Amino acid sequence: MAETNGVVNGESGSHSIKTSQPAEPTVDTGASRRPRDARTIHLILASMGVTAYQERVPLALMDIAFRYTSSVLQDALLYWDAAHPATTTGQPPPQITMADLRMAISSKVNHQFVTAPPKEFMLDVAQERNKVALPPVGKDWGVRLPPEQYCLTGVNWELLAEPLDDGDDEEEDAEGEPATADAGRADRDEGDEEMPDAVADMFGENGDGDHDQDMMVM
Repeated sequence: MAETNGVVNGESGSHSIKTSQPAEPTVDTGASRRPRDARTIHLILASMGVTAYQERVPLALMDIAFRYTSSVLQDALLYWDAAHPATTTGQPPPQITMADLRMAISSKVNHQFVTAPPKEFMLDVAQERNKVALPPVGKDWGVRLPPEQYCLTGVNWELLAEPLDDGDDEEEDAEGEPATADAGRADRDEGDEEMPDAVADMFGENGDGDHDQDMMVM
């Protein structure tokens, strides 16, 4: 029983080690049950020196190849239809030629598989471009505005009325016309003189019009 457990544990341990490591392609002898396209992808990767990858990588490459091939065939069929318009209902099925396939592939290569230019080429272009000096900056750089009197960017200002001079007040007093300030002062003085009589009428002669003193005594 112990030996059986040991073998099971050993097998499970080796199995976990195998799953943790990426699968490595081997030379396919044709006896494998994998599809032919999958075996071809494995052989292509092995010929390029790629020996460590996940099993999903060949499947993804097969999907890309299938979609690209289907798109090329559809474009080639459209080119054939444009070159052979249907004149009768009993037209034979389309026969795609190599010229249609080449045209479909060239149309995709021009806009789908665009590679970046090499670094050396970009450096040469940059050096040629940098040889041209930048134009000098003029004095009137920036946004060109109309003359200052037509701009709304100046400081806001208001026109104030001119204050009256002291000499004008003295001349009015000399002519016999009392000034406004003196007239107001005289009215206040008269009101102060009449205030005691008004207070006496309100509170009485003794200043106890509401009998507050009697209430305090009680």
